Amino acid sequence: MSERKLMLLCLLITCLSWMVITDSLLPGATGRIGHDYAYFLPRLLAGEYWIENNGWFSLPWFSPAFGAGLPAYAHPANGHVSLPQWLCAFVDPLTAVRWTALISLIAGFVGMWLFARRSLKLGAGAAALAAVLFALNGFHIARMAVGHLAFHASMLAPLCAWLLLRPASTRAGWWAGSLGAGLCLSYQLQAGNVYGLPPLLLVLAALACVHVLRGGTIRGLTGRAAVALLVMLGLCAAKLCAALAFLSSFPRSGYPLPGAENPLALLELLFRALFLSPPADRARELFVNQPFMLGEHEWDLGLTLVPLVAILLGAALCFRAETLRSLARQRWALATLLLICVVPLALNLHSPGWERVLKSLPVVGSSSSFVRWLWMFVPLVAVLAACAIEGLERRAWLARASWVAMAVFLALQVMHSRKVYAEQPYNPRPVVDAWKRHAAPTITRVTIPAVVDGQIRLSADRDDALLRGESQLLTYEPLFGYRLEWFPKGPVRPGEVRIGNLHHPLAFLYPEAAGRAPGAPFQPGEEAQLQAFVEYRSFEIEWPLRQRLANLVNLLALTGVSLLAAALLYSSLRRQRSSPGS
Repeated sequence: MSERKLMLLCLLITCLSWMVITDSLLPGATGRIGHDYAYFLPRLLAGEYWIENNGWFSLPWFSPAFGAGLPAYAHPANGHVSLPQWLCAFVDPLTAVRWTALISLIAGFVGMWLFARRSLKLGAGAAALAAVLFALNGFHIARMAVGHLAFHASMLAPLCAWLLLRPASTRAGWWAGSLGAGLCLSYQLQAGNVYGLPPLLLVLAALACVHVLRGGTIRGLTGRAAVALLVMLGLCAAKLCAALAFLSSFPRSGYPLPGAENPLALLELLFRALFLSPPADRARELFVNQPFMLGEHEWDLGLTLVPLVAILLGAALCFRAETLRSLARQRWALATLLLICVVPLALNLHSPGWERVLKSLPVVGSSSSFVRWLWMFVPLVAVLAACAIEGLERRAWLARASWVAMAVFLALQVMHSRKVYAEQPYNPRPVVDAWKRHAAPTITRVTIPAVVDGQIRLSADRDDALLRGESQLLTYEPLFGYRLEWFPKGPVRPGEVRIGNLHHPLAFLYPEAAGRAPGAPFQPGEEAQLQAFVEYRSFEIEWPLRQRLANLVNLLALTGVSLLAAALLYSSLRRQRSSPGS
């Protein structure tokens, strides 16, 4: 069987396994899905309403559908320019989520295959094992199950690493790799994966170290990485500028940072998360300073015992003096790799002084937990397991080790119980039915959740109010705090939308430009803007100078990247036509 057919067969089996796993999760047996889809599905629907009224080339900087008027594209977690929103033009939001999860899995498989096979020069069996391990990792399954939709972009990490490290015999090849990596990084921010970007950058650095330890070269990596970062900053300049303004107004720095007081306790939790089952109960005992209990999905890295057994067997049977000498020759890469691994561990250790340091850092201080940074060990362990299998398969009696390991891993992942993800609270059916009607209801009222026994009940589906032409004042918006602790209490109240009773959204980003504090409403004389806003139509915005400059940089970068991509494509086609036998 040819290498390409082998790769496609493994990919097909992986996709079928994914479908079996998620068949009872998206949705579950009761027709419900993960709790955070209560955030993303209504926003996908609102994004579709915007596109219907304004077209594909107009950005929804703000939305009237949530919080009585809030920033939309300007929100760091907004994914308007990403795969789920694009798919909503053709399928309903729930189907878009299912397709997004599957497509990102395929991207993760192909990216890891290319990195393992081309960059690390592993055999086909070992590369296939690395690809399968990464594609069906528990982190991706858990995040897609509970509704952390933005994390689908993290599956591009191995592809980005391969683009940065692939050998380029021509200048066009060098630019193609740099541009491709820049687009992968840009997609992280455009998809709203702002919290997944820092650990993804650690993954890229870790995989580059493994590449060196395997005898590869990183000549030209610095230049490629610089170009990729410039592409990311250029293509995301407008969003970054607005998002940083939003975050500066609501830093959410009041949450304490949980962590383990004992490094050995943290290593135990990491071991369990990677190779056993999610240690949520154990974490409640070992983690201190927790403002909220971290659920099972936060600890689900799910690679099973298969990669651990492969690594241990490889170390026991294949480690030789020559291996030690080779590592010594690349000691700087080994030391860098170990230092990279220390970063997510250090962030999850707790002491009062260390917490004060972290809370004093910009952006980082807004975090309520760093457990998600442990994800960086998933691709690293998958790659190390594949390298170990490569060594084992040199022995005749272990020649099929990778295929056995792959079969065992797939069986374990398919049979693993995920009951907690199948019993989620959010019903997607109202959003799906509203999408099928393709008619955006004008926002005419501000509402709050029902009052039960004298208390406001913050139900999972409260943001579905947009389906009735209502804007939920007490919206589900973690940026203001999980209990809306930092949501500005302005004069807006439940009732009819009118001047004085709907937030002017620009005030949440640039209070000076809006001429009012965050939470202040539209004022007399702004009736035309208010009417356009509640109908999901664009209206004139008086941006401050820095945002106008960022918008201009974004436009120039988009033009430049498009021209460069066209030139590279033209160059590639010319080479193909001039090559012998074409």
